Amino acid sequence: MDNNKTQLIIAVMSFTGVVSVALLNNWEKVFSAKKLEPLSSPQVEVTPLNTTPPQRYADTTSITTQNTSQPIDAKRWRWSVFIHADANALSKIRCVEYRLHPTFPDPIKMVCDAKSHFALSATGWGTFTIKVKVIFKDGSIKHLNHPLSFGTGT
Repeated sequence: MDNNKTQLIIAVMSFTGVVSVALLNNWEKVFSAKKLEPLSSPQVEVTPLNTTPPQRYADTTSITTQNTSQPIDAKRWRWSVFIHADANALSKIRCVEYRLHPTFPDPIKMVCDAKSHFALSATGWGTFTIKVKVIFKDGSIKHLNHPLSFGTGT
């Protein structure tokens, strides 16, 4: 056996005489079998499992936020905040929750549109820190803080 791999065979007999067996390779289930009849019978049901490695989710360190802004007049700005990540990382995200300044009506906004890079657009007169919760399809969450900025280069 390869020293870098862990193999484990698990066998369990219930009080009714049913035996269940599973082989784990590197802690991933390779197959399972269940004895359907009492131990004296050779009948066994084998259930092959998908042996391809589980899908690995994107490296979340590459996921950041950015914003763009344009002046509307001397005091107000039109801005958008969005997720900056490669296509693979974006495909792993289910939705993004943005927590805006409490002076906004309904300051908690949920965006689930991956094509827009989960963009949220609004207008305002001042900058603040937007709290961002990235919700992945596997149920994990990444928290970010985005300092909203206005200017010609954003």
